[in-house]
Amino acid sequence: MLKAHEAAEESVVYPAIRSVGGESVANQRVAEEKEAETVIAGLEKADPASSEFAEKFNKFHAAVEKHASAEESEVFPLLSKKFDNDKRREMGSELQQVEQQHGWTPNGRH
Repeated sequence: MLKAHEAAEESVVYPAIRSVGGESVANQRVAEEKEAETVIAGLEKADPASSEFAEKFNKFHAAVEKHASAEESEVFPLLSKKFDNDKRREMGSELQQVEQQHGWTPNGRH
């Protein structure tokens, strides 16, 4: 689900942010997402019962929370300031479409 969401942001949100001068904000969020992909790959290979897995997962969880907080404090205000309600609704629809293309549906089923 997280992979689908991040793919949607990279194809819809961050290009829009870049188009209005938010290059550094977009680049930072994308860098965080790339790091998350690396951690997810490591977690998928690890034994879920191991203490190593628990430690890595806890760090990953904290990083995801930090990323979400940065989106709320930097990305969302920029979107609100630079795009009207109709454009934001359109972007929301596009996000959902991309998420679905990557296997995530609103009810969480693949």
